[in-house]
Amino acid sequence: MNILITSMFYEKSFGQGLCARKLAEYLAEKGHKITVLHGEKQEFSNKKNLIIERINSTDLKGVDILSFAFNLKQKVLQPTGFDVIYAQDYSLGLIDFTKISIPLIYHARGTVKGNSLNRPKASLKTELGRKMIIPLMIEMDKNCCQNAKRIITASKTIKQEIISFYGIAEEKISIVGDGVDLKKFIKSKDVLKKAEKLRNKLKLNNKKVLLFAGRLVPQKGIIYLIKALTEITKKFPELILLIAGKNTSENYKKVIQKEIKKNNVSEFIKFIGYIEQDSMPELIELSDLIVSPSTYEPIGIINIEAIAMNKPIVIPKSIGSIDLLRESALIVNPENPKEISDAVIKIFSSKKLYKKLSEKGRINAEKTEWNKIGKKIEEILSENK
Repeated sequence: MNILITSMFYEKSFGQGLCARKLAEYLAEKGHKITVLHGEKQEFSNKKNLIIERINSTDLKGVDILSFAFNLKQKVLQPTGFDVIYAQDYSLGLIDFTKISIPLIYHARGTVKGNSLNRPKASLKTELGRKMIIPLMIEMDKNCCQNAKRIITASKTIKQEIISFYGIAEEKISIVGDGVDLKKFIKSKDVLKKAEKLRNKLKLNNKKVLLFAGRLVPQKGIIYLIKALTEITKKFPELILLIAGKNTSENYKKVIQKEIKKNNVSEFIKFIGYIEQDSMPELIELSDLIVSPSTYEPIGIINIEAIAMNKPIVIPKSIGSIDLLRESALIVNPENPKEISDAVIKIFSSKKLYKKLSEKGRINAEKTEWNKIGKKIEEILSENK
């Protein structure tokens, strides 16, 4: 097949970018001719059967995807020889699909409407900006869903959102989760050695380590975890929270810092910035518990990576991958700091519970191995070309 993949993010930026790269590479390795159109601020090298092309977009946060979508529209409307378009996000939603004859397969890793309904309140300026932009994004998302020949989504939760919000027929939607590289996320000698080295570098010896890994944006719920630290550290004063992630807004960084100061927990927190995907196994390995208090989380790849390494997790009740993660997790209302603190204290206070939550993670994570996910995607693309 000659496949066009469109994705605002590619390779390193967020879970979507990682998934787009892994799927593109899998399909190229299977002999399909793949062209990727992405909006990253860097160029990537082409590989066998894989052409990677950058589409320009503005640097202005909030409207960057609209800029990318406009430029992508001009590109896709040009004559092509593709058998199928495989869209990784709603950036194709500005297109009048009556003008193209290529079938669209839409990978909805969430819904814009679901995300907007579950975002914490922001500043007045931000809220006004959202009111202007989000309705258009919702229409773009809806346009992709309505005009796709097949929709792929990662969970029953997101499938139900698509049906409820956009009036899509259930039989049009296939559930396929995102994957994890199980060859990397394993307790190998190399990973254990690197984890010990990183633990020493970060001065974490004799510390209980909580890990938060993700973008520093309101819907990831980092504020609620910071609020929970007050009670957690009363019980475990040797605890350190590692915050690993890319800061996408200086304004939100100030909100986080203000909350840290207000709760007097700065001595219990280390910001370690964005961590390359290749270094995530050792970061997870040195951590004792991963906490993801997102208010909207269609997948939460960090949690799948964590259970692959038999680490217990604290997750929100609305997370899309809850069926996969349930046996390794305590489940909380993310907007309730007391529930978060109670869950962390409960896990650290019971060796029996800690062991129970750690035991079956690897077995469940094996369901998400990339070759299995890639094969399912390949079959869907082939059936709908």
